[in-house]
Amino acid sequence: MHKGAFARVMNAGKKLVGAAALGVGMAVQQVHAALPTGVDTSITAIQTDATTLGGYVAPVLIAILGMTVGFKLIKRFTNKI
Repeated sequence: MHKGAFARVMNAGKKLVGAAALGVGMAVQQVHAALPTGVDTSITAIQTDATTLGGYVAPVLIAILGMTVGFKLIKRFTNKI
């Protein structure tokens, strides 16, 4: 394929993905609008709980990542000495 043809295929693919995402978003919005209020309240409570758990887990994951990177850097630089 020529470079121009490849670019056309990529542009068409991007447009198709964008249209699909828009369609899914509209379908989800319509489905969500049809939910009873009790379900909406439950979903909101679950989202709140997930956000709270994310607040507890994120610092631990960041600390583990930081320690891992720190150990790798220490190991790399001490081997050069």
